[in-house]
Amino acid sequence: MSRAFGSSRPTLPRLPGWGVPAVCIVGAGVILGGIAYGIGHHTAPILIGILAAVLIAAVIVLNRRHRNRVELVDKFLLAITPLLGHGLPSRAHVHASRWSGPFMSGLPRRLVISYHPGIDETDPKFTSELLDHAERRLGLRYRITKDDDRRCLKTLVSTEKDAALPEAESRVRALIRETLGAVTVDPTMEGEHLVAFTVQYGMGTKLTKLPVRRQFEKIVEVSLPGRWRAHWDLERDWVRFELKPEMPKMIVHEPPAQLPELTHRSYMEAEIPYATDEDGKVIVWKPSRDPHMLIVGGTGSGKTTCEHTILTAVAQLGWRVHVLDGKEIEFLGFHAWPNVELVADSVEAQVRMVQNAHDIMKERYAQIKARKATKADFDPLVVVIDEYASFKASVDAWYPEVKPKGGPTKPRVYNQIANIARLGRSAKVHLVIGIQRPDVTFVDGEMRDNFGARTSLGRLSPQGAQMMWDSQAIGVTRAPRGHGIALDADGNPVEVLTHYTPNPEDAQNVDDVEYQRLQALLPAETHYPRMMVAPPREIEEFEDLELVTYDMYAHAPIVPFDGDAQPALRTTPRPAPAADDETSLDDDTEREHSSNSGDPLDDYELPSPVAATDLEPGMAICYDDSLSVWGVVTSVEDDGLSDGESLFIEYRDLQTGEDGILSVNEDDPIDARSPKGE
Repeated sequence: MSRAFGSSRPTLPRLPGWGVPAVCIVGAGVILGGIAYGIGHHTAPILIGILAAVLIAAVIVLNRRHRNRVELVDKFLLAITPLLGHGLPSRAHVHASRWSGPFMSGLPRRLVISYHPGIDETDPKFTSELLDHAERRLGLRYRITKDDDRRCLKTLVSTEKDAALPEAESRVRALIRETLGAVTVDPTMEGEHLVAFTVQYGMGTKLTKLPVRRQFEKIVEVSLPGRWRAHWDLERDWVRFELKPEMPKMIVHEPPAQLPELTHRSYMEAEIPYATDEDGKVIVWKPSRDPHMLIVGGTGSGKTTCEHTILTAVAQLGWRVHVLDGKEIEFLGFHAWPNVELVADSVEAQVRMVQNAHDIMKERYAQIKARKATKADFDPLVVVIDEYASFKASVDAWYPEVKPKGGPTKPRVYNQIANIARLGRSAKVHLVIGIQRPDVTFVDGEMRDNFGARTSLGRLSPQGAQMMWDSQAIGVTRAPRGHGIALDADGNPVEVLTHYTPNPEDAQNVDDVEYQRLQALLPAETHYPRMMVAPPREIEEFEDLELVTYDMYAHAPIVPFDGDAQPALRTTPRPAPAADDETSLDDDTEREHSSNSGDPLDDYELPSPVAATDLEPGMAICYDDSLSVWGVVTSVEDDGLSDGESLFIEYRDLQTGEDGILSVNEDDPIDARSPKGE
């Protein structure tokens, strides 16, 4: 091994010149020419001389090309020698082939590199530096296509395309080499736009740690335009990054292409679409599996529109629908909607409607018990209860006026709703309940499983999120109207956009497009004509209205609708709910617990310094002191890179809902807020 004068850096042996091959060719030509002349071929020496000259020129050219290529590869070899671990450089350590480009030089499209057995070939730094040197010294971008750890060989391959990559593809290749030390990067392009890429990496067990994977995901998120997500396959050592789909501003509720016949089988198979997640998967409510549905959302969140979507869908299937309009004005447009049999917009009619649904359920149970019918003999009944808290407050304020002597302290209507939630499934009686904040009546204890279909719209309080999704970090950030959280087919909470259904009450004021949408949602057949709750018969017997009791209203006649008939409305003013009534909720309180109004930090305690190790999901942290911006913690994990000295804190911005990640020392104090207790 020779060394350059005045330098301790190892050099490679000098390449042989072209003189020896040329002398051999000339000598062979002279000998062959002499022999030819001696046997009488006088023109042969001239031809042999010309051939020798051509051969000498070819030797000179090929030797020069070989020297150019070897010198090019030598520069690369000397640059990577410290990485390979062999100590001294040897041309046997790099084999270049598949040359392309100019004849006298060109560039190798394939490199086979030999490294020392003591080198950790899975170290991303080793792979990254190897690819960087290849690109810098040889002028092409390479990818590792084969890693033979038994023979300690890595194969690098480049293509003509690699020399002129689109900017986006070039950027992602460089980014992944710097982070994952990728073996291969397979991008998916749409024109000049990068939409996805798959990475085959070699990092051993490091990426089995969730915080390490989250770190790389965040690097991609902040380094490439758009919102990215990752799908990891840890068994096969690859990850696919893809752009998150953008949620549309609106998804219109479309009628089904074909309506099934109203049978028990169609009921068992029925799936009511009402929302779509960010992957374009439709979220459905299947009543035969999840008998009841709960929709939580504050004022302006889109909760009532979601209820309209479900109502029109089940009515179009020919199902029987009853509506309890807690605010008395949200379902005015459905009074004459086909298959909507009852719309109760007064407290008296609402109590009667619940009593009726409960009686239907009990009667069906009695028939099944007597073996006079089976579940298949009944048509489904869907009871929509909108603004349950408002309904409850109205009933509580009204009940003392109609409570009979010796009657129960609480009206039966609440127990009847609870009984329907427990038993309605077997009688095909289903509840769709809309409420501004989660209520333990429906999302706690035994009732939770009965409301397997759940959706929250807008922003929940941390306590509400815990009741709905078993996490104080899900659904607590601001969301546009119609956006929220729902359970997917696997029972996981996912971000969704609910489908838009126009309000029939506005039919006279909407444009032609909206009107056509409503027309398309109308049921083709009316199986259940419009009914109404008539005044109790006892009203005619008593001159004093105060003698009419709760039971009389609860069993008032339900008769075919007559526009001239007097509905079961009270003629005396209804008192306002008592200010100290713990069961009543005014709009401001409801909006505070579940809506986009107000400051999200109002749901948290005052800030105080908290050690990073003491942070828990659901707490709010100030992740940028200079801007005083806050996010809710979604996870706290060891970073997997610093022997437990640092932590990764994943958070979601309380205002925008954007995900973020923060790396801190485990003993660093962070301004944090705990969720307020109920």
